[in-house]
Amino acid sequence: MWGIVVLVVPPLLAYFRNSHSEIDWLLIKNTLVLYAGAATLYLLAYLTITPRRLDEDREQRERQLTAAIQQGNETIRALSEKPKRSAADQDYYDTGKKVLLSFGVKTPIAVKALRHLLKHEPLTYHGPGSSFLNLIPDGMNIQDTFWAYNACAGSLVKIDEKYGSGERTYSIPASMRTVLAELLYDQSVLG
Repeated sequence: MWGIVVLVVPPLLAYFRNSHSEIDWLLIKNTLVLYAGAATLYLLAYLTITPRRLDEDREQRERQLTAAIQQGNETIRALSEKPKRSAADQDYYDTGKKVLLSFGVKTPIAVKALRHLLKHEPLTYHGPGSSFLNLIPDGMNIQDTFWAYNACAGSLVKIDEKYGSGERTYSIPASMRTVLAELLYDQSVLG
């Protein structure tokens, strides 16, 4: 547009200033042809570029909307999912995990003994001279087994003793039973 203004305004000003002067129509015609050619090339270039740019803009908006929809769906799914454990069970789980991890390299021994206890509880030790077979998991000795039961006493294992007789009964507290069943097979505890 500016080129057309520059082309048209000076001859008009010259004509209004001196209406008897002659206008060089050949120069104006040649200039108009050059401007028309440039405008045509400009128009053709933008006719080929514009659809591609519009498609790119549309695809970008579509990706943004898709990402927003996915994020919304994930938020809805997270909000509508039931929690894996109740708050109390989560606390028991965290306590049990903390206790087991505190044993360090002996954690696998404790896990194996607790699995055995969970499967066969209650286990009763009748004192010296009695059979230990039901108390000991396969592949473990009595010292490691008793160490595990006693080390977990109070938080993961309940020990009932009959004073004077030497009898001890090992069991899992009812509050810990379900979370311990899950915890003993959790790979983050087993390493």
